[in-house]
Amino acid sequence: MEHPSLNLEMDLSALLDLNASSVDWSPKDLAGMYRHQLAVPLLPELARAAVLSDEQLARFASPLFPQTFAELLHRSAPAAPLPLLVAARQFAKLNSLNFDSPLPNPVANVLRLAADAAALVYHRRRLSTLSDPCLCAGFQWVMSQDWIDLPTRDLITKALAIPLPLPEYQE
Repeated sequence: MEHPSLNLEMDLSALLDLNASSVDWSPKDLAGMYRHQLAVPLLPELARAAVLSDEQLARFASPLFPQTFAELLHRSAPAAPLPLLVAARQFAKLNSLNFDSPLPNPVANVLRLAADAAALVYHRRRLSTLSDPCLCAGFQWVMSQDWIDLPTRDLITKALAIPLPLPEYQE
């Protein structure tokens, strides 16, 4: 279940505000941090953020499920379970709203939008409550970042090709 304070649709410019951080990261720095986050073990990160229940953590601890953010977002067969995509999206959104987060806002926002894209591409379901134009604008913002890796670009490109609206994911 999404954190109550995250239920309100926020202005897209606020969600993608690159000035929210006091650090001005270079594209090379952001690329390195994004690559690092993609390689991080998934479940420990989601557990620290408390976005999965103990039952879900136990269920997804099998090697049959994605072990990293990269596997979660970029492995199409078998597709990542929707509850893991929801948890990854919540993790990213919590980090993007937390000014003390070690994850820079642009990296957190790309992770959030990549989780949205993965749900659209692999499951034909929406995770975001953003309007269709705002969600597409977010995807376009990701594509405008020159530090984004090719697999994420491919995922976002596929998501942009999917006609909206689609049904939202219901837990």
